[in-house]
Parts: sequence; C-alpha cells; structure tokens
Amino acid sequence: MRAHIIENGKVVNTIVVKNLTAARAVLPGVQLIKATGGGIGDLWDGTNFTPDPDVAIRAAKAKAEADFSSVNSQAAGVLDDLIAAMMTSAVMPSAKMPDSVKEWQTKRQAAKAAMEGT
Repeated sequence: MRAHIIENGKVVNTIVVKNLTAARAVLPGVQLIKATGGGIGDLWDGTNFTPDPDVAIRAAKAKAEADFSSVNSQAAGVLDDLIAAMMTSAVMPSAKMPDSVKEWQTKRQAAKAAMEGT
C-alpha cells in the first residue's frame, strides 16, 4: 500500500509500505497516513487534502510566463519577416510588398515548403 509522510501539515513524500503499523514501528516519530488521496505538496488538515495555494500560484505564473514567451517569440518572427520584406522592397523597388502579414506568412510558408520539397 502507499502511505504519505506528513510534515507540518504537508505531504512531503509518498512511500510504499506493507502496512501502516509496521511502517510506523520502523519510522517512529514520522506521521504516516494511508495515501487514499492527495499527493506530494498537498496540505493535510488531519481530515482532508487541499492543494497548496503557493504551489498552484507558482504553477500558474510559470505557465503564464511560458505562454507570454511563446507569443512574444512568434511576434518577433513576424516582425523579422516584415522588416525583411521592407528591406527587400527598399533594395529592389520592383519587389511587391505583401498587402498583409497573413499574405506574407502564406508566401513564406510556401517558399519554405518548396525549398524542403514538401
């Protein structure tokens, strides 16, 4: 069976034990409970498990930062493409500037596909 080790009202580890009585004899002074729910990092009030709000906040913040980074990276790529198009247009006046970002992206993807042979 699985048992949670509780320290200061928090699940700090989950271990496999034959039974709680034997495990408590081997680990005196360690608070062990049957792992019927919850997980490492959750809070234990003696009856119920609840997610640690600090952990949930850190996880949400990390996801938001990763999402922002991804969007920022995509925007930088589009900006680079537009600058390249503008420079091409300035150097070669006969080159036609795309009417929109979407048109530029479509042409860029088609050129990439042609170069990759797909």
